[in-house]
Amino acid sequence: MGETDYLALDGRLLRLFLTVFDTGSVSGAADKLDLNQSTVSNGLDRLRRIIGEPLFVRSGRGIIPTQEASRLAPLARELLAKFEQFVEAQEYRAEDESRPFVIAANDYERDILLPQLLVKLRLLAPNAPLKVLTAGAKETVLEQLRQGEIDLVLSPSIEANVDDLKQQWLFSDCDAVFYDPEVIKGPIDLAQYVALPHARVVFNYSGRSEIDEVLTGLKLEREIKLEVANFSALSSMMRGSELVTTLPSRVGISLLDKMAQQTPPISLNDINIYQFWHQAYTHSPRHRWLRELVKALAEELPMLN
Repeated sequence: MGETDYLALDGRLLRLFLTVFDTGSVSGAADKLDLNQSTVSNGLDRLRRIIGEPLFVRSGRGIIPTQEASRLAPLARELLAKFEQFVEAQEYRAEDESRPFVIAANDYERDILLPQLLVKLRLLAPNAPLKVLTAGAKETVLEQLRQGEIDLVLSPSIEANVDDLKQQWLFSDCDAVFYDPEVIKGPIDLAQYVALPHARVVFNYSGRSEIDEVLTGLKLEREIKLEVANFSALSSMMRGSELVTTLPSRVGISLLDKMAQQTPPISLNDINIYQFWHQAYTHSPRHRWLRELVKALAEELPMLN
């Protein structure tokens, strides 16, 4: 420990440290915190004396965190979350909430759950905005959760070996084959399924999917003729074409409601949707209230046929 006792730490100092850590710049942190640069520099000097080690070093025109700063950053985030929980009322009053609830989801999860969530929030927490972000690259989502920039991620899986995230199952779906009934007369058998051109949604990679693996096991192969970055793009692009796509069946409720759908001619696993959050917020009354609301809405989804 440095020359100052650890009790000299406070929430503002931790927030200042994390802002410099995240922006990689004293001036950027000063702008974000609405402080002058000397105040930020003095705060970093104070924290360095408490820790007893340098936290940032110059690199070119900017600064980079030391190994010690990288070790301390996740601890600082957890401490700030606990400070927030310390002052929160244990009986959470959503009607008094004014901070935005921030959720990351792609258009499938967004359209299935978030319209109903918005209705509930307008009723139960009328002063709290709902901010919906796209669930982008998994590495980005992980950092957003850790930095407290988002409250929840709705996704089938984050697919990362991390031990600081929590998850809760929300609902399941099964795949369906979608096509334009004005062009293709169904039902589609396996031979047609393989012969027809396919469209698929690709978020962050273009590797082989479960569908391709199953077809390979049958010594068959499909031909991908269209790749799009989200579910919403498929409806207009498939209309009037021979394209078929295999997606979660609930897409037919809204995004592909003009398309015909049927059970796939191959056996595929169910899709499970979860909500993910950072462990630092597990016991936060505000966060727990939001998670329970999302879970309750998922339980109200209509049963699959």
